[in-house]
Amino acid sequence: MEYRFIEHERIKEPLCLEFFKTCITYQREDRHKAFTGISYKELMQRMHIGRERLQRLFNCVERNWLYFKIEHGYMIEAHNIVSSIDWSKRFFIFGKPFYHIKINMYHNKK
Repeated sequence: MEYRFIEHERIKEPLCLEFFKTCITYQREDRHKAFTGISYKELMQRMHIGRERLQRLFNCVERNWLYFKIEHGYMIEAHNIVSSIDWSKRFFIFGKPFYHIKINMYHNKK
């Protein structure tokens, strides 16, 4: 079965792939910590992207999660660092607020 990318909220596939590559690059650089996820603040700085566009990017990745998992091998792991959440300042993915995001490789598809 073939999975195809579906453009969502005007976010195109190259920007989503840049997001995954940016996260993986950061994780490889940050080896001194046990959890090598990237915070959304660091992600916004590295990608030079604003809050609204970043949330639209997460919505697009969420919409196409199966495509990215099967066709590219990317799986997203989202974590929140505190139990009390200021919901207005958090980004949402899969319906839950998060602070850190980590990308795991499901497989390496060539």
